[in-house]
Amino acid sequence: MRSARHPRRWFRWALALAWLIFLPELVYWCAARFANQGYALGGSLPSDTCSVLVLGFPTRADGSPSPIQRYRVETGAAVFHRENCGLMIVAGGSPHSPYVEAETMAQLAMEAGIPREDLILETRSRNTRENIRFSLPYLERKMPVFLVSDPLHVLRAKRYWCDERPDLCSRAFPRTAYRPFSLYWMKWAGLIGETGIRVRDAWTEPVKGVALDRPASRP
Repeated sequence: MRSARHPRRWFRWALALAWLIFLPELVYWCAARFANQGYALGGSLPSDTCSVLVLGFPTRADGSPSPIQRYRVETGAAVFHRENCGLMIVAGGSPHSPYVEAETMAQLAMEAGIPREDLILETRSRNTRENIRFSLPYLERKMPVFLVSDPLHVLRAKRYWCDERPDLCSRAFPRTAYRPFSLYWMKWAGLIGETGIRVRDAWTEPVKGVALDRPASRP
């Protein structure tokens, strides 16, 4: 009887371990599938000139691009080329390091084939909501807009977009890419972080109406 219980115990431990290993992959896969159904959230396939907003992420301490910056820009460049867009904005100031996120990502974007004249840098935002808020004046000219980031983050960006401009909610479409077991530990960090932010946002009201006193810049 005692020996019969041991295999079950090991099976339960193995099952729990497998669940922990695959949990972030499952969440990110589901989030990516949901995000990339963007047109079902409020529109039909766009046929006019579009734009891409690549959301920011900190540059490494030595000034080199972080893996997440590379991932987001690569995803954004793929969307830009596939949809034949006319504008890409890379967003992010320098709230977490001396290096401006948008400048680092702009270099990656040009290396990915985005024409210099089609790039705008939004260099003063400190967070995701400001990425969107400070980019909106430029994106209004080039609708629809594809919001590009990793799967959980891009869904939050869509929510913030709709908070900022409810009248344009149906003109913004999340776009992301799921890469199995790529950036695995960052997926765990993203899962925990986005869960905490979702709880925080549920208890706070968005701050609106900040003056746009300095324009974005071109590289």
